[in-house]
Amino acid sequence: MVSLGSSAQIDYIAESLLAPNKKVEENFNSLVVMTDDGKVRSGIKLSQTDTDLLLRDTEDNEFAIPLKKIEEQSNRASLWTPLRADVTLAP
Repeated sequence: MVSLGSSAQIDYIAESLLAPNKKVEENFNSLVVMTDDGKVRSGIKLSQTDTDLLLRDTEDNEFAIPLKKIEEQSNRASLWTPLRADVTLAP
């Protein structure tokens, strides 16, 4: 922690602890995609061509979704929540 304090500004450290999803690098954002047939898939975006969106799921499987089939697409909400001083975690 000593070296972290000397290399990062205190406001950056505080924001990283209180809002960890605010500055997630693009390569680590998970996407949720709903297709026109109602199927929902999610994963890390690997690439996009003129015709397909390529994702990798949590089991390290790569899959393509045709762009013309995508009904909705959004960033996945993280499971991490802001730290709260008033909450005690049970062992």
